[in-house]
Amino acid sequence: MRMVSETDKAPYKAWLAELDRVMTRRDVATAMREYVRAHQHLWALDDRPTTRDKWMKGSSAAQLDVLANNVGRWIGGSVPGPNILKMALISVVDRAVPEAPDSVRQLGQWGGFADVLDAADTSNRSGQKRGGAAAKHKAQQDHAEKTANVVRAAGRPDDIDAARDLEIGSSLFDDALPPYVARTADTLVAARLGDPRNHPITVIVGPPKSGKTRSLFHLLSAATPQPVTWWHNPAPGALDTLITRLDAVKNDPARPDVVILDDAGYNGVTPDTGLTAPRIRKIASLTTSVVLIVHSADLASWKDHATGGRSAGGLETMMGIGASPTLVNLLDANTVDYSAELDDTELAAASQMLTDNDSSDLQGLDLTRLAEAMATVGKLHAAVQAASEHGGMRAALVDAAIDATITDPAGVDVDWLQTLTQIHYRRLARNARWQPAQFDIEFDDWATVGFSPGSPHAVLIRTDTHTPDSHGGERYRLLDALTPRLRAPDRDLTHLDPTTLHTARILRTSDFLIAHRRYDTAATWLLPAAHRGDPDSLLKLGSVTHEIGPEALVDGRAATGWWALAANRGDPAAAHNLGVTAQAIGFDAVIEGHTATEWRLIAADNGIAATAFNLGNAANQLGPDAAIEGHTATEWWRIAADNGNIGAAHNLGVTADKAGPNAVIENRMVENRRRQRKHRCGP
Repeated sequence: MRMVSETDKAPYKAWLAELDRVMTRRDVATAMREYVRAHQHLWALDDRPTTRDKWMKGSSAAQLDVLANNVGRWIGGSVPGPNILKMALISVVDRAVPEAPDSVRQLGQWGGFADVLDAADTSNRSGQKRGGAAAKHKAQQDHAEKTANVVRAAGRPDDIDAARDLEIGSSLFDDALPPYVARTADTLVAARLGDPRNHPITVIVGPPKSGKTRSLFHLLSAATPQPVTWWHNPAPGALDTLITRLDAVKNDPARPDVVILDDAGYNGVTPDTGLTAPRIRKIASLTTSVVLIVHSADLASWKDHATGGRSAGGLETMMGIGASPTLVNLLDANTVDYSAELDDTELAAASQMLTDNDSSDLQGLDLTRLAEAMATVGKLHAAVQAASEHGGMRAALVDAAIDATITDPAGVDVDWLQTLTQIHYRRLARNARWQPAQFDIEFDDWATVGFSPGSPHAVLIRTDTHTPDSHGGERYRLLDALTPRLRAPDRDLTHLDPTTLHTARILRTSDFLIAHRRYDTAATWLLPAAHRGDPDSLLKLGSVTHEIGPEALVDGRAATGWWALAANRGDPAAAHNLGVTAQAIGFDAVIEGHTATEWRLIAADNGIAATAFNLGNAANQLGPDAAIEGHTATEWWRIAADNGNIGAAHNLGVTADKAGPNAVIENRMVENRRRQRKHRCGP
């Protein structure tokens, strides 16, 4: 067992010291007892009966003074043993001291009290060689690992082991790359890759395992000369790290010619960390070509969110949740479809290939999903269904893996996967004792084992590598082709308690709920993190409240109230939304203490391109030399264009055209403006 140092415990003790200042220990014990009695199902079978009796009702229940002594020990640095008591303590602290006190902030960055409790606790790591270090150390390692692993494969195609590094080997072909079957869409992709000046962005869309990555790798391999490629390792926040690395090598002769955002949906589509039009354009500006590989179901969901039930124009102005119409339009304009069904030419080639490779023993092989059949997804799905029907540890592990696609879509660490499995195991086998060793067996010998020796295809796919000290490196996710088969849009998540989860998991879960228009449930999930003062959660909660309805209140606040809290904590998107709302009411309308122009200035000063663009338009309407807050129209447009706004680049180009061939607009000659407009807007 890893020993916890006083350094690990310091933030935990400091946070509880603040709780001790605002609540008596008897009141803490009372609140915890109320939580425990309301969540009796969280007691584990191996929790001591005497401990359980002390916190429940009945003759064996302990007096509050006794429980208050327990609270005193925790304030002194001990950590509650039973998981239910940890969750109860987190719930109380989140209500009484939702934001990290100054004494805690001086010791590092923490998302919430759940994080510092995790740092001070080792019980969930006892006997687990892959358990990891304290939460703070783990966060530092995860950040370092994300930087190191933001590119999962790099080099010319001949230098990349595609079967292993890109996970496109086939068990039907000794786990090597399957023979290449030319697709009709390949011609379109090849043409775009060969003309990057006019097509710097290409979006390959199709269902999981429909041959998208295999075809792209073949086309890159066949190019003369072969381009230097970077294959991005997707995760929320990883795009900004990728941009930083690309910017660092932009003048290097060995910089990548093509950057591939494979499984792009795993980056998420939230403006703060995810896939956005400005980020895609920024990547395109730092390389020759950028190729996105997107699941067709993801793109359909993004389109549905961006346009469903409302005008795209109205959505264009709001920021905070889901895919924006700007992102959807950019993807649509550059899409090449890889259909799930093969056309006649492809079907003939696939049939011949399978005949040549003696695949007659593959019963029920569907050539319309050739690559998926090669990946043995159908067989893995059958194995998962059998496990679910049988019950027990395997069924619990499957349910845990499905949950993890929501809370940790880019990959889940083993500790959290085990916690989720334990939750489902109690539901499926109420009278069975939890056995960590059995979890290890099913995880190591079933869920992560390839369909054949060495095959990259398993129920759970490893997505990251170890860090040098072996902490925080292992991440796993459900095989992408299994996710749409197993995860329902209305999946019940009531077995998870957001008050006990890290803020990042709350945000990712809310993304899933928002994508499926489950706004009321998303609001319930976001409230605990919003009460902690997290700006991203406040912004998103305002946007969710806005989606629920114009008069909606969540926890007594309208959308503008939540946005104002976020803006006061420095979130520029929230200020932008308040400016849009105020403008819709009237020129002089005041929302949450500021006019539309004042809110927009706050947003623009923090780099919101859309706001700067709108301020430029407003100044332009006042006259050619008019200024708003000291900036003319072209100055505002320059700020917006430098932050990736297409409309602003277009307006500067139009202004430059009108000014003449030798004119200088915002320190750039007309011809440069034309080139900038062409690059940003496309042909």
